[in-house]
Amino acid sequence: MKKYSIWQRFMIAFLGQVYIEHRKLEGEDEAYPFYAFNCKNHGIVESYPLGNGRLICPKCIENKDEQ
Repeated sequence: MKKYSIWQRFMIAFLGQVYIEHRKLEGEDEAYPFYAFNCKNHGIVESYPLGNGRLICPKCIENKDEQ
């Protein structure tokens, strides 16, 4: 599990998310902003905003696809 600073954990706890960095996805030219946020099922996870700017846990998406 990635280590988050006290400040980052504070931001996640009180604001719900914290910006981590811009990352390029495989096969993409554009970099996307990644955020850390708390998933009620998986704890702190990282992802980029999906449709309508929502942050959705990638582990929840994987589990849904496996069913």
